[in-house]
Amino acid sequence: MGPDIVEIFNIAPEITWSLWAVQYSFLMTVSCGCVFLSWPGIVLKRAAWILPSKTALILAMTCGICAPIALLADLHHPSRFLNFYLHFQSGSWMAWGACFIVFYIGALLVYAWFAFMPVLARVGQEGGRYAPFARLLCRGESEEKTRALRAAATACLFAAILIMIYTGAEFLFIRARPLWNTIAIPALMALSGVAGAAGFSLALLRFASNSKGNGIVLSGVIAWTQAAILAVVSIWLAAGLSGLSTPAALAVKTAFPATSFRLMAGGFVALTLLIWLCAARRGGNGILLGTLTLCSAWLFRWLVYIGGQQMPKTGAGYYDYSLPLGYEGLLGMAGTLGLWAFVFFAITCLVPLSHLGENAEIGNIGGSS
Repeated sequence: MGPDIVEIFNIAPEITWSLWAVQYSFLMTVSCGCVFLSWPGIVLKRAAWILPSKTALILAMTCGICAPIALLADLHHPSRFLNFYLHFQSGSWMAWGACFIVFYIGALLVYAWFAFMPVLARVGQEGGRYAPFARLLCRGESEEKTRALRAAATACLFAAILIMIYTGAEFLFIRARPLWNTIAIPALMALSGVAGAAGFSLALLRFASNSKGNGIVLSGVIAWTQAAILAVVSIWLAAGLSGLSTPAALAVKTAFPATSFRLMAGGFVALTLLIWLCAARRGGNGILLGTLTLCSAWLFRWLVYIGGQQMPKTGAGYYDYSLPLGYEGLLGMAGTLGLWAFVFFAITCLVPLSHLGENAEIGNIGGSS
């Protein structure tokens, strides 16, 4: 009898979580990170944080409004999102996430409304095309709303924490993907989200103020988040290579044989190190540093979402993926950017960036402009 012949067939499935999932995660975690950054200046009233916090809250709104739209695009049909509410499954993190998203967006809009009420009042007094809308939104202004601002800010912060937990838990409990089934992923998701928020705020801050001193606190946030990311990656890699952590060891064994993954991971670590060195010096161009930090946060999500799905469940080979040109690829990226630009324009018509440096006592809702 001849030798036994074993044939191995590798069936490469399509990428389930496409670029839209990357865009959603990026926008939502950056929005949540901006909520964290808004607290020191708006709620705690720290002088050095007044303008950076206002800028961060603007970005929290714009990114937070666009993120669920990207999620709907990834689901391909609105009814899939509605099913989370019509047929709620308490054991599903996605079902809970659907509830967290609605809670977060609602709390965020109320928080921003109270926080920017003095700016709306000023725009309404100055007159102009958008003055009637501004006066309508700030109607009923009073001193008692300071407590309401704190309550709304607290609810929004709590919702942002829930979103961060949900985003990490989506990966942590998927045992079929070794790269995702590790505690390092939720930690890195949260840290890169805060870093992206600080980078985005730093870049936008240069348009709201010509003073470089306003960005020092944001550079500090970028520096410590990048240092924390490098520390988590180092600990995770050491635990995987040494075998001290079984999930980390399995993830390293599965991920690193792929040349594309090694290149992307190496690029992310090198970019993180470069950003940390630039931010730690408290110098350089704020727009450049902020843009690099944003790119790093986005690259990490591409690495996790797309890179994680390229790894085989059966061990028969890696799945190839190339970014398409259509709505699930480059066109989708351009559409998301265009949507964000439209939302940003609409919001800054009522809350101009030039007005953010005024009304330092933003918590004093009834104070003069």
